Amino acid sequence: MVACVSIIVVSFNTKDQTLACLQSIFEQTQSLTFDVIVYDNASTDGSADAIARDFPQVNLIRGPENLGFGRANNAASNHASGEYILLLNPDTIVLDNAVKRLFDFAVATPDAKIWGGRTVNLDGTLNPTCVWRFPTNWSMLSQALGLHRVFPTVAFFNPEPYPKWDRDTVRDVDIVTGCFLLTTKAFWHTLGGFDEDFFMYSEEADLCYRTHKLGGRLVFTPAATIVHLDGATKQVASRKRCLLLAGRSEYIRKNWGPVSAILGRMILKLHVWVRLVGATLLARRSGQTASRSLWQEVWDQRRFWIKGFEGWEHRAK
Repeated sequence: MVACVSIIVVSFNTKDQTLACLQSIFEQTQSLTFDVIVYDNASTDGSADAIARDFPQVNLIRGPENLGFGRANNAASNHASGEYILLLNPDTIVLDNAVKRLFDFAVATPDAKIWGGRTVNLDGTLNPTCVWRFPTNWSMLSQALGLHRVFPTVAFFNPEPYPKWDRDTVRDVDIVTGCFLLTTKAFWHTLGGFDEDFFMYSEEADLCYRTHKLGGRLVFTPAATIVHLDGATKQVASRKRCLLLAGRSEYIRKNWGPVSAILGRMILKLHVWVRLVGATLLARRSGQTASRSLWQEVWDQRRFWIKGFEGWEHRAK
């Protein structure tokens, strides 16, 4: 039987989380034909063997190296048989038939091109990272100066996370996070999947931006809910910061004009410098040096992440 939805999970050293995710897919997805494709990014924690043992029905692809998030999803999508493709993070748990609910929502709103659902934390509280507004130089400057923390519920100072919206209504959005993103296979191929210049982070922002440029709608529904542990993958803190900055810099390079891009990169540097100064002052007063060490490492790597993944990808593996 041909699947309606091909569910793609990319794993990298997340054995326990990936197994829990797959278990939830099969337990919580009813009245829907689907297949599951797992692309394992050359994990060293036994992930691939555990998946093959516990879930023989999964189409497991053992990658020879860590391709990163975007390239691995692209590779997995070539094996998709469904009319729709669902990207699902390994650090997620499907709740209450969420895959079918998101599929039904997509069928009911065929004028949209990408659909997303609601994410919650393990304790059931809202995890608002399922959707975002596009970044701008103003939103990034507000973050660099800490204004988004001083005024967290004021959209003018903190626009990117849609403040004061509890993800409880259907709404058009700018960005659907790649942890729970549904689209048709036909549109995925129209976009060419993720831009493979992105190693990890901001690839979905770029995908959604290209969708908007083509006139496509992105729509969120609260009817489909999953748990997103959001950061269960273990990474060195400084490396994760650098990857996030490289992703943002790559997005800027790809999608902004030359003047805005120059200003945007300056703001990224300002963001790190402000935190380094703040952490240094705090260390002098309290003797706690961990935060200062982190931001010093990130600042020292600026010549790499400021170039996007052109300068950072080889270090991210």
